[in-house]
Parts: sequence; structure tokens; C-alpha cells
Amino acid sequence: MKIYYDSFKRRRKIGIGVKPEKPQKIKTNPILQALRFQEILSSKEAKSKNELARKIGLSRVRITQIINLLKLNPKIIQRIALFKPTAFNFLTERRLRPLTRIRNKSIQMAAFRKMFQKVQPKI
Repeated sequence: MKIYYDSFKRRRKIGIGVKPEKPQKIKTNPILQALRFQEILSSKEAKSKNELARKIGLSRVRITQIINLLKLNPKIIQRIALFKPTAFNFLTERRLRPLTRIRNKSIQMAAFRKMFQKVQPKI
């Protein structure tokens, strides 16, 4: 009998040759997710990011990171909103996050184009 570790570092004994199944992560459009979170906050369903985080099951920091995607150039937001779901295996919130720190919209767009050239064959 082999011993495997689950995601919480707990030891689990599993029959010979049987590996634990990993749940499949569902990739979502980070821009649509940010818009949804912003809508919840503006409609007062959640009074703060902290309350929203508790309701959704994410941390407040994670909610802030996702909402910060709305600081992107509107052209970038429109383009990402139209991507196929398979694109989000590459274009995750984490990869888009550095673009939100660029204040100049034209430089931001150039950086996005460069990133988009890498992902275009994969979409």
C-alpha cells in the first residue's frame, strides 16, 4: 500500500497503484469575474471587499487583485472579454496583473500586444 499526501499535507493510504484524483480547476474570464465583483460591491449586496471575500470564499487580497484588472486599458478589457475559454489557461489574472501597474495606456497596450503574440497560437 502506498502513502500519498493530499493538498493539506495529510497522509492518506490508498490502494496499490491508485493515485488520488485532483479536482479540475475551471478557468474563468478574469475580466468578467472582476466586473461581477464590482457590480456586487456597487449594488451594496456586499458592503466591503472583506464581506464579499467571506461570501465568495476568497481572501480580501485576492478580491482586490481581481478588481484591479479593471484598471486596464478599455481596449484590452474589451478584447479579453471576447476571448474563448481556452485562452484563460494562459491569460490568467496573475499574468495580466503586471499590466495594471503600467499607468501609460499606450505602453500598457504595447505590453498586452507582446503578451498576446505569445498566446495567439494557443487560443
